[in-house]
Amino acid sequence: MRCNPVGEAVEVLTPFTFADGDGLDVFAQAHGSQVHFFDDGFTLMHLHGVGIDLGNDQKRWRPLRSIAEANSANLSDQGVFETLCPTEAASLGFARLVSTLLGVAAWERDQIGVAQDPAWFIDEVAMYLKAWKPIEKLIESPSVRGLSRRTLKFNFQLGNQYIDAIQPHGISTGAELRKIVDLNAGPLGMHSNVLVVVDDRLQPDAAKQEIGILGRVAEAWPMTGLIAASGQAGRVQ
Repeated sequence: MRCNPVGEAVEVLTPFTFADGDGLDVFAQAHGSQVHFFDDGFTLMHLHGVGIDLGNDQKRWRPLRSIAEANSANLSDQGVFETLCPTEAASLGFARLVSTLLGVAAWERDQIGVAQDPAWFIDEVAMYLKAWKPIEKLIESPSVRGLSRRTLKFNFQLGNQYIDAIQPHGISTGAELRKIVDLNAGPLGMHSNVLVVVDDRLQPDAAKQEIGILGRVAEAWPMTGLIAASGQAGRVQ
């Protein structure tokens, strides 16, 4: 990511995109002791451009407002997705707005029938892990050998904990179980040092079921739990 000055604000160029490849527009502007993150109305403009007619009736904005509220953000009456946060927690505010826009991108994909790309979820989890434990170094794509002598790859390592991020599907859970059991049986005995984050925001019941299964062999959290923990950055250990 990189930043470009735009007047009194800063445009943050992220790697995230909508289904058609358009980038997610994120801006940041200082307001005293707070930082204002916003999209300047470009998200609704994008939806209109791909043929999703929201019109001027704000009742049609309800699913978008729900997405924003679920991520501690807001959709203003002017059509701007935004959130405010203290300067010292800027990374959390950024994560909240990006999660909101990613939620809108997922909603857009449902509307136009485009398959979801799980890669965005892994990137989203990375943002919240950094907000949760900002002092810890987050290592991407670490690997370790299990009992099978295979190289087992995880999405992240935070401190001495290996972390994976998955969707609430049986196939994903099955693959995760095999990897964790292989690791637990290996020479390192990593049982207490594996965390699996399961996205529970669209399918909470399915996620609860998969978390219950994974919880027998490792620590398993819903994504909403990680988001809540990141709000306690610096206090949750």
